[in-house]
Amino acid sequence: HHAHLVTIARVRSNRTFYYRYVADEAAAPSAGHPTWYGEAFKLTDPETWTPPPETLTWWESSRRGKRQRVEIQGWHNLLMRGKHTPQRLPMQHYPFTLVRIMRYDEAGNPLYQRPLWLLVMGQRRGELSLQHIYDAYQLLLSHIRLSKVQLKMRYSLMWSSGPQMPQDMLHKSKIME
Repeated sequence: HHAHLVTIARVRSNRTFYYRYVADEAAAPSAGHPTWYGEAFKLTDPETWTPPPETLTWWESSRRGKRQRVEIQGWHNLLMRGKHTPQRLPMQHYPFTLVRIMRYDEAGNPLYQRPLWLLVMGQRRGELSLQHIYDAYQLLLSHIRLSKVQLKMRYSLMWSSGPQMPQDMLHKSKIME
């Protein structure tokens, strides 16, 4: 359907994903249901992570002018288990790229308690570098921040001009004394 669509989504830091199952060459193929999921990749357990195939690090300044080190790591072709209700989702057919973003101060201490985890899905996800993924997510955040500011301004302008509450709503909004 959407061959050019790439989705970048935030992921809860307690999720478990899976590497693709790789059959042992010496083992005879078995009958029955195929094995889709290999070893677990638990976001809460770094012992389950393989070394990331891609890493990107750079320094930048915060809004307050403090220097921060940004470190991005990416793992490709991970899988998640699908849901069975209300409709079956065969997620074993949709591998994704998992991205971990950490920020550190100049002394090397993490600035946040947990990393930011992003999931990148779509047939063309491999065309995006870690820098592209980070920039796209930051752009999305800046639009959300701008929208919230604009919404607050509209809300305050609307209410400062003194709109009158409809009479039929007045009795519902009174506070009990």
